[in-house]
Amino acid sequence: SQVILNLDPQSWRWDTIMLILRWPSDGLKRIEDTNYKIFIRKVTEYFKPSSNMFSRLELENQKTRLYGRIGCALVDFLVSSSSYDPDTGERQRGAETESGFLLEELIQDIFVCIQEVVDSASAHDCMFSPTHLANTACQLYFLFIGRLTSSEQGRYFLEKQQAISLLINLLSSRMEIGRAHV
Repeated sequence: SQVILNLDPQSWRWDTIMLILRWPSDGLKRIEDTNYKIFIRKVTEYFKPSSNMFSRLELENQKTRLYGRIGCALVDFLVSSSSYDPDTGERQRGAETESGFLLEELIQDIFVCIQEVVDSASAHDCMFSPTHLANTACQLYFLFIGRLTSSEQGRYFLEKQQAISLLINLLSSRMEIGRAHV
């Protein structure tokens, strides 16, 4: 996949990354090896909004769709392996694992950007500005959030971040601003 060997995500073999995330080995699920940790950390870091890698991709770029699907596969992988119990091979809700920590970091990073929009006097200065949401991969973070809602474990991680109340605040604060301009 070239993830461990190369710092530049443009040189990574994204089709291989997709296969690894969709059909992970038991070792990868447990992230028991240092190389597995490095691989998952680097891929997760790529998708964090604060890294300015995935979040700055133009939507019209054909590769952005592929990267978006891989981001969904990453979220699915982190959710499913975050509760993976290496002793029993079964899933346990809220198990503290490396995948769980990485998923929390990713979700926190996304919700910091959402909070920035809620708190800002001008949403146009934010990472998730209307312009960025319309033209870049920033809008795909909402797809990742939707992906998290599809499983009990994903909803658990969203609840830990108080995501629903923040999204409601986002909607209501932006609606109030819109009414003030009318």
